[in-house]
Amino acid sequence: MQKNNLIILIIVSSFIFLSFEPFTEGNASSMNNPTFPLPKDHPIINSAISYLKNQQQSDGSIGGLSISSWVAMAFASVNDTSPSFDHLTDYLLSSIELLNESEKATDWQRHILGLAARNNSRIQQKKPFLTEKLWSFYSNNQFGEENNIYDDCFGVFSLACLKNNTINQTVGTKIKQTILEKQEDNGGWNDVDTTALAIMALRIIGITEDSDAIQSAVDFLKDQQDDNGGFTSWGAPNTASTAWAISALTTLNTSMNEFIWNTSHPTALDCLLNMQKSDGSFKYTESSHLNPEWMTAYAIIALRGKSFPVTILFSDEKETHGSSDQNDSKEGTEKDEDDKTEQIDSFQNNTNQNQPYFYVHSPRITGIYINDRFIHLSTKKPLLIGSNTFIIHTNATLDMVVFSINNQVYHIDNSHPYRCTYQADKFVQHLHLYVHGYKIRSNLTEQQSNEWIVQIKQAKQQSKNCYYNSTLLKKLNDFNQWLILEQYTDHQSYWYVNPLKT
Repeated sequence: MQKNNLIILIIVSSFIFLSFEPFTEGNASSMNNPTFPLPKDHPIINSAISYLKNQQQSDGSIGGLSISSWVAMAFASVNDTSPSFDHLTDYLLSSIELLNESEKATDWQRHILGLAARNNSRIQQKKPFLTEKLWSFYSNNQFGEENNIYDDCFGVFSLACLKNNTINQTVGTKIKQTILEKQEDNGGWNDVDTTALAIMALRIIGITEDSDAIQSAVDFLKDQQDDNGGFTSWGAPNTASTAWAISALTTLNTSMNEFIWNTSHPTALDCLLNMQKSDGSFKYTESSHLNPEWMTAYAIIALRGKSFPVTILFSDEKETHGSSDQNDSKEGTEKDEDDKTEQIDSFQNNTNQNQPYFYVHSPRITGIYINDRFIHLSTKKPLLIGSNTFIIHTNATLDMVVFSINNQVYHIDNSHPYRCTYQADKFVQHLHLYVHGYKIRSNLTEQQSNEWIVQIKQAKQQSKNCYYNSTLLKKLNDFNQWLILEQYTDHQSYWYVNPLKT
């Protein structure tokens, strides 16, 4: 028995070693730095969050009135549920009276985003008031000051936040025109910060990433990237501009590596990491320590792969903490499910419906997954060991998701969140996961729809634990004419190891 265990250990160790990317000068940074986005419990994130909590004042504020909202968003980006976050939320709620003296749109918009970070019943009660206040700044197809698109962009973030990530088509079109009219010939909007905001706002409204406006804006950002990987505004690469640029680029549905235009490192991620001090805070520039609470909040949001709004106020009044993934705080097999791909990336299209997104959220980034626990190591593709759960992220209204492994139907899930736990008998295999999301055709009668769902559930129960789910596949083929596939598909490749099978 001991000999067999030793053989298994040697084989698994050899397989893991061969999965690693070879160390070369070209990937030196990826070996030294963690994979983007950083998980919420990464030491870099933990030290930054701890720094912010250590700065909390007796009234609950962190860094003052305006900065406290940014800190709340940073807490939400890691799904923090601590008393510090509660105390900070209490401060933001009590500060509404102070804010009543402000007639500046961005003050209210920032506060709305900060309050929404802690999405609970108390915040929900303020939703009608906050919505009314936001609209008080809207006139002539824009928010706030005529020559300032900051408040137009933050207005879009706030609307998406308050309206459950939906924006009225007419209003969205008018704000879109207002923002696009101010785009300059070089593709940007004045500087990196404003350009990043514009990209995020336009993506929410429905501008596609291959549009001329977005591509020109990305080209502008390229030109502003410094040799140290950071983005430059006001004469020097800094944490704020780099963080906002990263947040904007994460809305383009591409991995972080594809946002790095310098073929040689360092990258934007390197720049942010180099700005962190030993106490967990982040500097403004290499030589300036201006507003450390503010810069630290910005950096956390960016390193977590979040864009704005970080959270939305859901239409129901169930209490949630931070982002939309309610299971993120659970222990055991519930691992970090709110990485970069959980950011708000459902964008408004021309029919006033949310443009659907659908993708394998986890396992996705390269590294090793051991029984749903993620280890940051540089591998050629994700390596799965033991039992692991595939998780789908989507904002589409679906009736079922079909998980196929190596072209065989493995599992069907008809309830959100869509998941599939996989454990194979094979010791080592190259695994291809295909997922398809389906909607039942609207011309079905209620009786037909109910009949189909009942039969699928029965087939699912009968075929439980079967690798090749033939009963489910037959039902799927029988009722294929009742389904709409559309664009709800994704594919991921993995290496899989079951160390208990030899």
